[in-house]
Amino acid sequence: MEQKISIRTYNKSDRQLIEDFRIQTFNEGNDSLQSKIYNPDNIVGQTFMLFINDELASISVIESSIKYTEENNVARICRYHILKKHRHCNAGFRMLPLQVEWAFENNYKLIYWTHDITNRALNAMYQHKRIMPNKQEFFNDPLYKSFEFQPRLRFITGKTTQYVYSKKLDTTFNWNPKGNMVEHHEN
Repeated sequence: MEQKISIRTYNKSDRQLIEDFRIQTFNEGNDSLQSKIYNPDNIVGQTFMLFINDELASISVIESSIKYTEENNVARICRYHILKKHRHCNAGFRMLPLQVEWAFENNYKLIYWTHDITNRALNAMYQHKRIMPNKQEFFNDPLYKSFEFQPRLRFITGKTTQYVYSKKLDTTFNWNPKGNMVEHHEN
């Protein structure tokens, strides 16, 4: 049976959907959607929601990076989660074009995401060194491939160090992040 996949942005009438989803993510061991760090009604950004057969299967947030890198013209993709039963639906790939479009329409100069440096498998994919079998259409997509690994940067949050992947929306933009973003130099 073919699945019906749809994507839309959050609005206030979706709050209970988000709260139910949040509880499911906690049960799956993910704490990135805690109410103290994510309130969908109080972000400078947008929450994208992917539905499979009308069930909320995944969310991803794009928001101003002002509180992380002290820049209001840079957007961060974060709070990404796919419920375990939908892990192979390629939600991130499906939402990415809409998030880039949103960032462009909202005059952001650069868009980025980060990922824990200890997750070698995902970082190999994000660095375009690995393609999952039967997923070539997503991994070879020019938009996805336009996100570049930034080896000189690390994103530090709590005890976690993360690699940085970015795409300039304005090619003349000179990115000099501060805050949670630090320069990394090889020893």
